[in-house]
This record gives sequence, structure tokens and C-alpha cells, in this order.
Amino acid sequence: MNSTSPINARFGSALFALCLLVAPALGRAQTTALEASQAAAPAPSIEKKPALVRLGLVPSSAQFSNKGETPEAGEGIRGAFAKYVAGPKVETVLLSAMLPANIDAEAKEKQCDFVLYSSVSQKTAGRGSFGFMKGASTASSFIPMMGAARGVGGAIAMASASTVISGLSSATSQVKAKAEVTLTYTLIKAGVESPLLNDTLKAKASEDSQDVISPLLQQAASAVLARVTK
Repeated sequence: MNSTSPINARFGSALFALCLLVAPALGRAQTTALEASQAAAPAPSIEKKPALVRLGLVPSSAQFSNKGETPEAGEGIRGAFAKYVAGPKVETVLLSAMLPANIDAEAKEKQCDFVLYSSVSQKTAGRGSFGFMKGASTASSFIPMMGAARGVGGAIAMASASTVISGLSSATSQVKAKAEVTLTYTLIKAGVESPLLNDTLKAKASEDSQDVISPLLQQAASAVLARVTK
């Protein structure tokens, strides 16, 4: 045993030194993992200032062909609404829920005073109309139901300028000459089923990729702003 003691001692010293080297790395890894988990956690809801009106915007639908919806264009449309409406008296929050009951719950959780639905579709010559609101004169079937079970937390959010520009560019690029573009929007007071505003605006493009969408959005946003600040 005496002949192996020096070997054991050297091995023990080496193991101790290795532990000293590894321990800080493990500590940093645990700290990084903790920070990552905290970053991934939902942000707390931001309390609404009493003097401001908060408008929740439901994900917009944009469909310009029979190939289905264009998510990027939809986000551009919703972001444009948010940019046009937000101001000294109104703040906006982007809702993430899709089902009516969940939208109602999320709107309550985020202290929204009003909720806005919007959709853009295109009717080309001989091809009919494409869009989420196809064949519907109102958006009443998409209004949130009362008494949802659970809400969804989240902080105030605004679409970035790049998202709005990119989304609107995507939408405009799909506009066809002689096509009729339709913007449908519905504004409701949070927790109330009857719409305050429910309108459909239309514009006809004279050439491919003509921006007939922005003027429609500005007209609708002006009506919404006038109503929520009334």
C-alpha cells in the first residue's frame, strides 16, 4: 500500500485540479441556461394607463389567390393598422389567439378596450373572390364569445417598421390588374358581441402590383380611430 500511496496522492491532486477548472464552466452553463429560460418566459402584462384607449388587433387574413392565405401579407396589414391608429390617445396590442373564445380571454387579460378584426381579399376577372371573409357581408361570426375560460398573458407589442413594409410589399405584389381588392374590418368593444363598426371598402387596380391597399387601410384606420376616441 505504501508503494501506491504517492500514485493515489498524485491522482487525487490531479482530480482536485480538474474539478477547480470545470466548476466555473459548469456554473456559467447553469447561469446561461437560467438566463435562457427566463428570456423564453412570457413577458408580464403591462398595466394600461387610465388616459389611454387600448386596441387589440386580431391576426389579419390576406388571401389573393386560391393557393391559400399569405401570413406575411396578413402581418403587414395588421401592422399597418397598428401604425395608423396608435397615437397620443390610443395604444395597440397585437393579439395572438385565433379562436373566438381565446381572443376574448386574451383581450381581457391584456386590458383591451376594443378589438379589431380585419381581412383583405382579391377578386380577379373570371376567378371570383379569394379571402378569409369570402361570401360574408359581416365579421359577426368571428366576434369573440362571452365568458372564455382562460386568458393569455403578454406585453404590449407593435409590429416593426420592417415587418409592416415587407408585409405590405408582399400584399401589393400579388395585386393583379383589373382586380377588385376588398378590405373588411370589424371593431367591437371588448366583452360585447355587437360590433361598433363593420364595414367593407373596395378598390380596383388598374395595373399589376398597384398599391390600392394602403389607401383602404388609411380610410379604415381613420374610422376606427374616430370611433375609439369618441
